[in-house]
Amino acid sequence: MKPLKENFCVLIIAVLLLLVLFYFGVSCFIPKEDRGAFGDMFGALNALFSGLAFAGMIVALNLQRKEFELQRKELKNSTEALEAQKKEMEKQAKELEGQKVVMDRQSEMMSTQTTCMANQLYSSNIQHVEGTIFNMLTQLRHIESGFSEVTLDPYTVNPNDPAVQNTRIVNGFEAADVWWEKYKNQIMQIDKAYFYPKIKHYFTHLYQIFKYIDESDLLSDPDEDKERWKRYKYSCIVRDGLSVSELKLMYCNNLLNEFEEFKMLSEKYALFNRLRYEFREMEKKGSYRNSAYDDSQILK
Repeated sequence: MKPLKENFCVLIIAVLLLLVLFYFGVSCFIPKEDRGAFGDMFGALNALFSGLAFAGMIVALNLQRKEFELQRKELKNSTEALEAQKKEMEKQAKELEGQKVVMDRQSEMMSTQTTCMANQLYSSNIQHVEGTIFNMLTQLRHIESGFSEVTLDPYTVNPNDPAVQNTRIVNGFEAADVWWEKYKNQIMQIDKAYFYPKIKHYFTHLYQIFKYIDESDLLSDPDEDKERWKRYKYSCIVRDGLSVSELKLMYCNNLLNEFEEFKMLSEKYALFNRLRYEFREMEKKGSYRNSAYDDSQILK
């Protein structure tokens, strides 16, 4: 198509050159009075040129039509290419969407696994803490089992002398009950009591239990309120396992200088919460801060 178009242009230029040469030839070599007659001689030639012009127009229209057809084909091909690109992009978009779904599922699985691992670690820490506290309490009860004291038996009498009551030996926390009754009027001098060497080791071990609860990293939590609550909960478990007499003796023991830190833990975790009514008058001396009896600040 391109060579044909170029040939046609050459033909037009050649015809124009011939016309120009013909005009100058007539002007130069034929007189004016003879030019009319001379022009009539080329009437047929005029018709020929008119036909050639008409044919040229038809050829031009035909060339233009073919060029339009080529443009239509190219446009169609471009449209098809764009359509193919659109389909490919849609396909890629679907693949990306599928990948996103897979990645979201993997993210959910990883999040679930992380949560499970965190829960397992938390459970493991709690089990370790509870196991340690249980073992320490077992040792405490073993120490307590060594307590013994002779006391009067109010339920038996000497058959030989009804006025004389028999005695009996009490062990464990019952011995603590007897010691408190004997020494409750001298609580500020408990270290002078004859039984103090027996219970000093007991309170030293009890202090280690509360200290472990207060300092254990396994009970740490980013949320300070949750951490405080967990430590208080385990302190309550230990505290509530003590008899009232043991708490009273601990009250006296913690006033000694060497148990100053135990006194601070008593105030931090309200270890004398069960004594808040019974020891109200005694507390007028201000031996302990109110927090040793009131757990409302901890429970907030």
